[in-house]
Amino acid sequence: MQVMKVQPSRNDSYEQQFHLAGVNPCLVELRAGIHDKLCDALRRERLEQFIGVVYRPDTELYSHYAQAELWRVRLVR
Repeated sequence: MQVMKVQPSRNDSYEQQFHLAGVNPCLVELRAGIHDKLCDALRRERLEQFIGVVYRPDTELYSHYAQAELWRVRLVR
């Protein structure tokens, strides 16, 4: 096993939106009025970072990011 330091998340990624919102990305309240700025940022397709067994910082964009759409569920108010 090798522990590696990963590069900061890209500005056009979901990870960056969670970082900018200052909320724990493991459990986020998405009801209206709680994290509205984050919810607005999650509504558009963005890159999602994934790191598995092999991490290649030199080709990170192509080997560790994919287009994703997290905001598929409509919240009932």
